[in-house]
This record gives sequence, C-alpha cells and structure tokens, in this order.
Amino acid sequence: MPQTYGEMAIFRAAEQRSLLPGHLWGAQPQPVLLAKPELTDYSVSREDAAVLDDLRGRAEHAADGVQTALAEVGAHATRALGLDPPAELAHLETRVKEADSLQRKFATESHRKPMTVQDFAAGANDVLRFTMRLPDGAAYAPAVAQVRASMEARGYTFVDGKNFWSPGNRHFGYNATFRSSTGQLFEVQFPTDLSGRAGDLTHDLYEVVRREDESPARRVHAHLEMLAINKRFGLAGAIPPGLDPPVDTSFASWITKNAQAWARYEAWLDANGRDFASIVAEFGLDRSDFPVSPDVAKRLEKIDAQAVLLRDLPVGDGPHSGGDRGPGGRRGGGPRPDLESPGGRVDVRPDPGRPSGGWQRLGDDGPGHPGGSGAGHPDGDGGQELPDEDTIWWIFQWKGDPPQNQD
Repeated sequence: MPQTYGEMAIFRAAEQRSLLPGHLWGAQPQPVLLAKPELTDYSVSREDAAVLDDLRGRAEHAADGVQTALAEVGAHATRALGLDPPAELAHLETRVKEADSLQRKFATESHRKPMTVQDFAAGANDVLRFTMRLPDGAAYAPAVAQVRASMEARGYTFVDGKNFWSPGNRHFGYNATFRSSTGQLFEVQFPTDLSGRAGDLTHDLYEVVRREDESPARRVHAHLEMLAINKRFGLAGAIPPGLDPPVDTSFASWITKNAQAWARYEAWLDANGRDFASIVAEFGLDRSDFPVSPDVAKRLEKIDAQAVLLRDLPVGDGPHSGGDRGPGGRRGGGPRPDLESPGGRVDVRPDPGRPSGGWQRLGDDGPGHPGGSGAGHPDGDGGQELPDEDTIWWIFQWKGDPPQNQD
C-alpha cells in the first residue's frame, strides 16, 4: 500500500485507476484510491462475427486503391496550393480496424441501441480509415476543400464532413466520409501536426471516456486530462479559419449525454470530500476550458449541472493546483471538514513530519522519504537532481515513449 505521494504517483502509473494527476511533492488534498472497474466482456455470436469478418475483408480489398488515390490527391493539393508541410498520409498501419475492435464496437453500439449486424455494417464508416496531415492556419480549410474536390473528380462520393475544431472540444480535426464506386465507405481524418500529436496522447484516454462500463470518476478524469493535454498544445488558439460550424464535443455536452454517469460522479465527489472546482484545478484547467453553447446550456438546466460547471470553477490564469505540471501554489479543495472518511475508501497520507511542498532530490535522506532522514533541494549538496518536469510527467502519467520537444 502506498504511504507517500511519490509512491502514490508510482502506484497510479502502474494501475491508472483514478486518473487524477500524481502529486510528487506533496499536496493539500488527501489522495484517494478507486477499485479496478469491472469492464463488460462484450462478445458477439459466431454468425455476427462472420458478417464483421466479411466487412473487414472488403475493407482490406479496397484499401490499396483508396490509399493510392489519397496519396496522389494529397500530392496534387500540395503542388496546387503550395502547402508546407505537404499533405501526407500517416498511420497507415492502422488503416483497417482490427477484428476485436470492430466486434467490440458492434457489441457496444448494439447494446446501447438494438440493431442487427447488417444494419451496423451498412453504416460503419471507419472500418477503413486514413489520416492525412495538413498544415495549420489559413491553408488548412482550402486543403480540405481541395482534397474533397479531387476525390469527387476521381469518382468518390462525399458522404459527410464533421468539423471538430472548437474551443473546449476533446478532439480537434476534420473528419470526412467518402464512398467508392463499389460502395465501400471510408473515413479520412485531417489533423495538423499539432492536433495530431495531441490526438496520439489522448487516444487511450478516449477509450476510458467512451466506455459506459467504466467508473464515472475515471471517465470524467480521463476527459479532463484530454482537455489538459489540448491546453498544453494550445489548440484552442490554433483553430483554422473558413470551416463549417463545429460539432460540440465539450465536457458540458458530454454531461448532457451522460447524465447518470455525472450524477454518480457527483456522489463520488461527496463521498471523498472533494468538489469539482478543486479537481478541475488539479488538471491546470479553469472556466475558460469549459465553454457552454446556448443549446447545451438549456440541456444542462434540465439536469441541474450548469451551476456546477460555471459558478465554482476557477477563472483565468490564477495559480494552478495541477500537481507537478502547474506553476504556483495549490488552490483549495481537499476533504470537507464535516465529512468523515466513508467505508470502503482507502486514504493514503504522507508522514506528518514530511513537508507538504518543495522540490525533493532523489537519493536524499528525509523523514517519510524511503531510505532517508533529511530533505534536499535542487541547489543543495548530495543526491541526484530530478529530471525535467515533462519527463517526470511522462514517468508518472504515461507508459509510452518519452515526451518530445514541442517547441
């Protein structure tokens, strides 16, 4: 059982349960643990699996021809518009959805809304999917239009387009669905280099957000971490001009579609003596990261969530309580004085003698610090200096490749 905030961060990196940011240097709120969610093991019948395998087979058969067309169209758009960087395909290794992923999607969607496997197959637009990176800024919208026009000139039918470039969205990009002359549906996603890098980091988090059998706390915290990553990349200030009205995938919109999960999350906050404003601050977010459109505001009023989102959230660029990622001191939060620790919850507290803030050095001795008796600082003698902030963030939040320089 972890005994310090540093050990708690390691525990979270291994288990990824609460998905709250780790607090390496100590913090005011007491950390909490979540039990592992019992995820539903969705399965499909042998007959349905055969239909889905046939769907994948047709996508694989069409993949090379569509890829060649897109590559040529991208090269033409680059020359015609002088694009820099060029319009190029990426992530070709995932162009056809894996069989288990396709089965899980059908099982999930048919569980939410009863449908036959044939109906699902007829509307599945992402069994075959491609990613085409485009330059950001003013060149982005003309590039999307050029690719669409060139594909239509080659006999492909444009079916639908969705613009996700909007402040507060969990995903930034433009997705287009086309149909080939043989009837094969496929999707083309158009990220920029910046939104693509953010998308790579948020992919696993979205897997948590979308699963209705996940714990509400993990779903909410995964969504908040997605917003925090988008904020780190500055995507709200990098929206290309000239696009169609955007689709709303904001946190407020998510609440209106998942009211039961939100109610359970509010109960989790009360049980753990926390409030949403302090959780938001832990992720380095503030009120500006939670835009609410008039339509969503009307729906929020029906579930009494608007006041929670707008009234109590921190405003502007005040101090973060973002654990190891934000500058400045921590805001309030923490257990409410009139609440006892509920049954079933495990509280993990640092030793009473351990300071609640300040930099520590690896290898230093200190009370409450494994193997030590004194606290060190980056400018002191002895011990090994901690790595830079981004590397520490990767160590305790991610299991993939270390962060690359984003400057």
